[in-house]
Amino acid sequence: MSAMEKIKQKMQALRDEAESARDRVSELEASNKELVAKCDALESEKQSLGRKLQLVEDDLDRVEERNSDLAERLAKAEKEADEAKREHASLAREEGDASQKVEQYEQEIRELKVYFESLLAPFVAGCLHVGVRYLETAVGHMVTGNFSAFAANDRRYRAKAWRCKQSPAADRGGFRTCGGSRRYG
Repeated sequence: MSAMEKIKQKMQALRDEAESARDRVSELEASNKELVAKCDALESEKQSLGRKLQLVEDDLDRVEERNSDLAERLAKAEKEADEAKREHASLAREEGDASQKVEQYEQEIRELKVYFESLLAPFVAGCLHVGVRYLETAVGHMVTGNFSAFAANDRRYRAKAWRCKQSPAADRGGFRTCGGSRRYG
């Protein structure tokens, strides 16, 4: 082999190598373009995910804020419920006390009616309307606790009843009302 052939072979080998290098460069450029496209897609997806992450974080902040508000409301509602329970229990106790007082007052009224009826029995023939009015007034004064008015009313009644009992109409078989008219029974 001559030197020329050797040079030709070497040139051919270099051409093949250059061709192979060009093919390899073309492949790498294509691969590079694919990788750049993938990188751009991934960058775009990264930005999209970053926006989504920001939205999720904002939603999380709103949810935490709403949760905090709801927790405060719940605590306030529980406090109000506890207060309402205490108030209900207090009202129930007061109702029980009030019903006991009402029963006590009713018993006192019954006793007073019996007492006043026993006081009125001797004077019924002479002063019926005065006795009933006196009884109503006296019971009203006793219920309201106005004992000084009760005592004054009692003195007035006793004086009127005494006058009615001593009237001439009572001696004649009839009775005279304290208003001055005569009735015969």
